[in-house]
Amino acid sequence: MPVESIVVAEADLDASLLTLERAAIVRHCQRPQSVAEVSVLLQVPVGVVRVLVTDLEEEGYVRVDLPPAPSVQGGLDRTLLERVLTGLEAL
Repeated sequence: MPVESIVVAEADLDASLLTLERAAIVRHCQRPQSVAEVSVLLQVPVGVVRVLVTDLEEEGYVRVDLPPAPSVQGGLDRTLLERVLTGLEAL
């Protein structure tokens, strides 16, 4: 899961039974957040956040929007690069 993937909590699910970092991820992702932003907010390594987000996605608590695929010319999309830059500046 790329660090620029956007995580959004599913509003209609009750997350009150979740504990610790899992609950914090759902709480922070009421507003869309990148995996990198969640890592910084929770002060948890990005690898751990990836695993937790993957579990939460499988359980239906969050939705993960992956970045767009590279263009046909093989380069990266300018929009993606701007999103990454914005995310890095926010860190």
